Amino acid sequence: MRRLLRAVRVEHFLYLAFPVLVLAAPLTSTAQQEQDRIHCRLSIDLVMLTVTVTDANGHPVTNLTHDDFFVTDRNHPQNIDYFSREDRPRSVGIVISESTAAHVDRVKSILQNIRSFKEQSHEMNEYFIVAAGGSPQIVTDWTRDRDALADGLNNGTSTDAAGESAVYDACALANAKLDERGTFESVILLFSDGEDASQWSYTDLRESFKRSGALVYSIVWANQRAAQGSAQAGLKKLAAVSGGASYVVSSANEVSEVLGRIATELQHQYVIGYYPVEAQRDGTWHRVKVMAYSQTDGRSDPIPLVVRSMRGYNAPNEPVLSQQD
Repeated sequence: MRRLLRAVRVEHFLYLAFPVLVLAAPLTSTAQQEQDRIHCRLSIDLVMLTVTVTDANGHPVTNLTHDDFFVTDRNHPQNIDYFSREDRPRSVGIVISESTAAHVDRVKSILQNIRSFKEQSHEMNEYFIVAAGGSPQIVTDWTRDRDALADGLNNGTSTDAAGESAVYDACALANAKLDERGTFESVILLFSDGEDASQWSYTDLRESFKRSGALVYSIVWANQRAAQGSAQAGLKKLAAVSGGASYVVSSANEVSEVLGRIATELQHQYVIGYYPVEAQRDGTWHRVKVMAYSQTDGRSDPIPLVVRSMRGYNAPNEPVLSQQD
């Protein structure tokens, strides 16, 4: 869970960009000389955001520039210091609830569509699979191999259908597993019907995802039994907080459509970085808002677009040190 607090060099951002990332910026040689002269240590944080932009019909907007975005941190406007729209490799955790695995048609749909998702996605993506039974477990470790994924999906869904699904617990396990990789952006694809019997609460799970910055995409089968007192509402909120999205499906065709949409979205996201105008290292929550506008010929005002990103970040709980000889 410490992925957001690791100090890395700025020139590696293309490989180390997370949905929300707080990085220690390196000093230039000139700054280093100045540092030596005044005998103090300075620390500045760069906040990185993965941003999804769509039009009113939900189609990705892929041609925006640095100038089309506006960012606030605790309502303070920020200068955008880093901008990228390149497709990047991801670390992808696939979580399948046991109640979902009890339906053969759903399992076949997941298996077929995960293969298509992999073919549409970055070739350097890495995957693992978590079976969310009463005691969640990793059934497939890191792999890029399509056959290994298929075997893992079969193994992970051949469990006792009478068992309970600990979906929140499985998400927590997947989040911890993603922390092993810290060099790719992190994504969780969750397949569930909304039923849950976890030890983790929604609040604790949400806080862990705030620290990690992983994108959550929940795909929930319509289930009237799970409408009351289930995890479905929590999974929807968790996806929104992370900058991901939630979907309710009722057929294999809808699963295919949703996974295709997610694959396309991941290929066309933006990464924005800024140095907070009022940087604070007090461990508190910073609410962030990102807005984007389309410059359209013939209009005096730009058109606002639909933007999704992590809703904020926890500032490092480390005071800036200053020491004199």
